[in-house]
Amino acid sequence: MKKRRLAALFLAAASLLALCALAGCAGRGESRTEEDVPLDLLAYSVWARLDRQNDVYFQAARLADDYLSSEERDTAEARFQGFCRGVNVMAQDQIIYNQVNAIFQGQDTLKKAVKQLVTATLTCKLDELPLSRLSDEEVTQLRDTLQTLAGCCDRGEESSLAHCIENRTEGDDLTAAIARVTEAVQGLERLTAE
Repeated sequence: MKKRRLAALFLAAASLLALCALAGCAGRGESRTEEDVPLDLLAYSVWARLDRQNDVYFQAARLADDYLSSEERDTAEARFQGFCRGVNVMAQDQIIYNQVNAIFQGQDTLKKAVKQLVTATLTCKLDELPLSRLSDEEVTQLRDTLQTLAGCCDRGEESSLAHCIENRTEGDDLTAAIARVTEAVQGLERLTAE
């Protein structure tokens, strides 16, 4: 019985890897080598994380906006902090660091920006941020900053870091995308500083 489960699990994992490898080769005008496959699989994993992070920042921005319009701000603040607390459990995942390090070897600025982008809710301690301590203007800035971070994770937005990573963009566009992430994270750090 255990052998069957193990064999089925192995077959499912092998099928998934093969499917991902085929998807990585399909649609690209360039020839692929066996050496590209592990990096492609890591890239898909990072893209998936950025897609999830896009939703995280979008939802956090929505909750900050809900706080602004709520008549029961204590409840809205608890929702915001609870959401961020749940997100921070995922942000502590060390796997993403290893993936980013493997993909972006020798690109320290890019590695730092991606790591900042996927962990800002944790490093800025949004789960401990008392929105009631902030003015409405500061909560609006928080919402706008979270929306900016969501945009940085949007692979469909040409100026985003996620788009640059997916399309292997270099030069000024990549530099501008990294600067946008850095600026947004610094803005978040300022708002959450005690």
